[in-house]
Amino acid sequence: MSYVLDVVGENHVAIGTDFSTGHPRPGPWQVWANRDKGYARQLTNFAQTVIRKPAGIATITETPNLVPAMLRRGWSETRITKILGENWLRVFRETWTAET
Repeated sequence: MSYVLDVVGENHVAIGTDFSTGHPRPGPWQVWANRDKGYARQLTNFAQTVIRKPAGIATITETPNLVPAMLRRGWSETRITKILGENWLRVFRETWTAET
């Protein structure tokens, strides 16, 4: 994430989860999302793919571990709150209220 922050800046980075804890893999949503444009070629062969998640954030319940890790890097509270949600809220606000 530090690399991306250096490239695009803290106003353009946000956490988004792909967790599907407690749901069958692949479930109906994953089957649809795993198709290019929802219907074309298959993007990932789940039967042959092992999904490895970083230690400490392998499940949705470990998401709170992100904040202490960011603080250890010396990131400001402003940067952290942007990454954890304020940037998403800004994008949604700008997108949903945009004139067409």
